[in-house]
Amino acid sequence: VFLRYEVLFGVFLCVMFATPHEIWNNLFAVAAAILFLCGYLLLCGMGLRQIASPRILGVGFAFFALACVLSMGFTTAPGDSFRILLIYFAGFIFCYLIAATFNTPASLRRLLGFLYAALLIVSAIGIGQRIFHLVWVSTSFTDVRINQGVPGRIYATLDNPNNLSGFIQLFLPLSAAYAGSAKKRWQQCLLASGLLLPVVALVMTYSRSGWLAMMLAAVVFVFYCNKSLLPLFGLLALMALPLMPQSVLTRLATIGNNAF
Repeated sequence: VFLRYEVLFGVFLCVMFATPHEIWNNLFAVAAAILFLCGYLLLCGMGLRQIASPRILGVGFAFFALACVLSMGFTTAPGDSFRILLIYFAGFIFCYLIAATFNTPASLRRLLGFLYAALLIVSAIGIGQRIFHLVWVSTSFTDVRINQGVPGRIYATLDNPNNLSGFIQLFLPLSAAYAGSAKKRWQQCLLASGLLLPVVALVMTYSRSGWLAMMLAAVVFVFYCNKSLLPLFGLLALMALPLMPQSVLTRLATIGNNAF
């Protein structure tokens, strides 16, 4: 069970996101991407998988990859640019492997399960930072002149509250889809209740762009699930505003003052 390709891949994703930024090196991701690619090609060579064409990623992806390579010819810092290119290289490989490997409903749900676990782990770490007073107000992340009363912003394992916000934005909708696709009602309720952790963590990042992006994502999610619920969703959102902590309202009120 644990030596299955999909399981190893999913476990790596969880470990990568849960590892604190200060001890993580992106060369680990590059090395893992190459190893997983070699493992996939080996499985294909053994006849256990059918190799997928890179065309499954689409033409837009190919143009993006080409732009990343060509940009090396215009950089003023070749060493640093090459380091970033390696990170993109790992990302390209991971995207290809996900598209080639998790290509059935069952395997895709398995991948979403690992992403759900990673989201909850990272969110719990971030909330723990607030509970145990491990974060403080930083002028690097907050303009204290116009954000009076806003506490320190959590960042979990991702070094920066905006990075944590972006991580939650990406994986919360996918995790909601994972919870909603459970076969039994009690499983859906249990998995959905776990999503309270990333919602609370997102609030504690005090990332205004993150809040707006998640509200937009929620509208899109509700639209595709049940359009008739949109008026109720909007009403509940308005009713929730007075229940927000003052620090959240203060942060929202400063959206137009400076960059997100």
